[in-house]
Amino acid sequence: MTLAPATTGRPEVLAARGTVADRWGAFLRSLPPGGCELEVSILFADVRGSTALAERLTPTAFSHLMRRFYQLAGGVVARFDGSVDRLVGDGVVALFLPGIAGPLHAGRAIDAAHALLAAVARDTGGHPVGVGVHTGIAWLGPVPRLDGRVDFTALGDAVNVTAHLCSAAGAGEIAISEEAVRAAGRVHPAPAPRAVRLKRRRARVAARFCGAPARAASSQSCFGAADGVSKSFRYSPYPSSSSFSSGMKRSDAELMQ
Repeated sequence: MTLAPATTGRPEVLAARGTVADRWGAFLRSLPPGGCELEVSILFADVRGSTALAERLTPTAFSHLMRRFYQLAGGVVARFDGSVDRLVGDGVVALFLPGIAGPLHAGRAIDAAHALLAAVARDTGGHPVGVGVHTGIAWLGPVPRLDGRVDFTALGDAVNVTAHLCSAAGAGEIAISEEAVRAAGRVHPAPAPRAVRLKRRRARVAARFCGAPARAASSQSCFGAADGVSKSFRYSPYPSSSSFSSGMKRSDAELMQ
């Protein structure tokens, strides 16, 4: 995202008015030139079994599938007033900011995570995605690109924690930090939190895990639920913005069978 010239303002107290695009524009204009530290909620979601899938599919077929996931995730995130910050391989990083998603941005991020899993389950018949949600202080600001343009991104321990929580979640499962649950200001039906040791991080993180973890997908059905896997997890009634597999060429879709 290219940054507009900065103006005065406080990004943490921007009124949530107008469209999401309007609010993002106002937020970017309010950022100081050196960025700022702000409490945000972060969502990481990635496709499980993508390495085995890419091995079986042609590059074009794999690109079709991943683009449909990006589109699906972006549509779900936008419905909850979040924004996709970046695409990382087979994953999506989304931000929910107080000046855009409102003071209960953590709840919006948690709801988006549930809605994303439900949408993927409907569109694929399985649970090939793991999600992590965390709330914490992150640095938000401009990062220069080699071509001279400037992008906006979030950096810091909160971002890393969310990424590791996503890795700790199983396919079809959400790992929600206790910080995010508290910031959401409501009781979450997930089981009691447990301490999670995150890779290369000294302090453990208390997180709740919810959803219906699927068995590892076989090489014959990387994006379908294995026989006997529970399909009972249907948290959200929100309709998916698009079919995960629509738009594929028939030959590409057949490669996935």
